[in-house]
Amino acid sequence: MPLLDLWMKSPDQLRKRQIQQLIAFAGAGRLLDDSPCSAEFRSFLATVPSARLSTYSEPCLTQSFPDSVLALQDLINEIGARLGASVTHGRYRGSAEHAGFDGLWTFPSGHSIVVRAFSQTRSRKGPPPGIDRSSHEPRGSLKIDFTPEGPVIFIVWPFQRSMHGTRRRCSTL
Repeated sequence: MPLLDLWMKSPDQLRKRQIQQLIAFAGAGRLLDDSPCSAEFRSFLATVPSARLSTYSEPCLTQSFPDSVLALQDLINEIGARLGASVTHGRYRGSAEHAGFDGLWTFPSGHSIVVRAFSQTRSRKGPPPGIDRSSHEPRGSLKIDFTPEGPVIFIVWPFQRSMHGTRRRCSTL
């Protein structure tokens, strides 16, 4: 039975499940680009209460499990949809043929946000690609245009106090 059908028929049964278990119930149980699993999982996320999105996000940010960053990507994009954006999902795994972004949120005003998500396990290795380790400022090819007409890059990246910089400096990205 598809994950969304399970939610509609017995939501109490699924409320107690961890996000990893929910992914296992969807399709073949593995988040892959253009797969039935990702379609079912995204449909499920679109129907659950917003508080559940927060609950499901926590383990994606703090624990390492298969597909944790991919689930986080879908959770963040669902938040974008709930904020009123038209969401274009990025690819789960990058390739030379496809642009590397996790989501593109386009709002009715015409403004867009390019989204990248990183997990706690990724942040232990340092800042996301394009962020300078010493200052946490964008470097290289990562350009952020903060003008009202330009796109904004929104990076979800858990902050650790033991890393260089301060919470304030990190939050200015």
